[in-house]
Amino acid sequence: MSAYAVCRIKKLKISNLAAVGNHNMRTMPVKHRDPSGQFHRIIGEKNKTTEELVNEKLNKFVKNKIRKDATVAVEFVLSASPEYFRPKNPGQWGQYEQEKVDKWVKKTTDFLIKTYGKQRIADVCLHLDEATPHIHAVIVPLERKQLKKRRTKEQIKNNIPAETYEAVTLNARDNFDRTKLSELQTEYASAIESLGIMRGVRHSRAKNKPLIKYYSEIENSQDKSFKIDIPVIEKPPMFNAAKWAEKKSNEVTKAFTEQEKAIKKLQLLANQYKARYENERAKTEYVVKELGTVDSVRERITDLEALNRSLKCDMVTLHKSHKLKYKKLENELQEVVGTIEVKDKAFKKLSREHYKLKDKYEPDNDLTY
Repeated sequence: MSAYAVCRIKKLKISNLAAVGNHNMRTMPVKHRDPSGQFHRIIGEKNKTTEELVNEKLNKFVKNKIRKDATVAVEFVLSASPEYFRPKNPGQWGQYEQEKVDKWVKKTTDFLIKTYGKQRIADVCLHLDEATPHIHAVIVPLERKQLKKRRTKEQIKNNIPAETYEAVTLNARDNFDRTKLSELQTEYASAIESLGIMRGVRHSRAKNKPLIKYYSEIENSQDKSFKIDIPVIEKPPMFNAAKWAEKKSNEVTKAFTEQEKAIKKLQLLANQYKARYENERAKTEYVVKELGTVDSVRERITDLEALNRSLKCDMVTLHKSHKLKYKKLENELQEVVGTIEVKDKAFKKLSREHYKLKDKYEPDNDLTY
C-alpha cells in the first residue's frame, strides 16, 4: 500500500502556548499515550518550556508592540501514514521500524530548517509514544517588512509622504492562508518523496478524523473474528477413514490458525486498553495530587466561597472607612486653606500699615546740604 505525507497546522495565540508545551513535553497526562513510549525534543533547549522558547524569539526579533490577540506561533503536526513506518502490519498500533523513523526525522527537520530557518523555529518534538510516530513543530511567523513612520504635522501640512523603516513583524495571515497551506503540503511531500511517501489527493473531500472519534471507534468495535468455531470430531466412518482424518486435520489446523490470529488481535487491543488505563490512572493521580479527592475539592470550594464573602464584607467596610477618612481630611484641608487665607489677608494689611508708617516717620535720604 502507498504511504502518504501528513502535514497539519494550527495557529497559536499567547494563551495557547502553555497547553501546547504541556502536551509536547508530556508534563501533563496525555490520553491514548503508551507510558513506556519515548518522546524527544529535537530542536529547542530541553530545560525550557515552549512558551519560554517562543517568547525568546519574540523579544529578540520583534520590537513593535504585539497585540494580545495576535497569532504568535504556528504549530505543525508532521507525519506519514502507518504504511511507511510499519509496512508489514500497518494496523499494529504503536509499532514502527527505527531505521525508517530516523530517515523520516532527518528529512523532516531538514525541510523545516530549509523552509523557515532556525531563527523562526522555536520548538520541535518527536513523539513515539502514540499510534504513529509524528513531529510537533512550533514556528514563529517572523517577517521582515518595510513599515511607515507616523507623519508629523508639518509633513501632513506640506503633503510629504511618510518615512519608511525596516522591521521584523509577525505575519501568520499571509504566510499560512489556504493557498500557502496547499503549497506547503506539496513542498513537504516533495521533501520526503525519496522515502516512498507521496502527497495526498489534491482537493480531496476526505476529512481528518478527530482523535476522540478514532479512539471511540476502537473502543466500540466488535471484531467478530474473535469468535472461533472449533470443528466437532465425530466418530470416524467405516470407509475412507484416511481421507476423513486428513479432512478433519485440515479443519482443526485452520481453526487453530484463526484462533492464533484472534489471540494476536486481542493482545493488541489489550495493550491499547492497558496504555489507556495507565494514562487515565496517571491523569487521576495528577488531579488528586493537585486538587485532592472530590470531597476535599468540595470543602475547598465551600471554604473559598466563605472567604470570598468575608473579603467582600471587608471591602465594603474598608471602602466606607476610607470614604469617611477622606471626607474628614477634605474638611481639615478646607479649614487649613481658610486659615491660610485669613492670615494672608491680615499679613497684607499689616504690610500696608508698615509702609505707611515708614513713609511718614523715616527721614528723606535725598536732602541736599
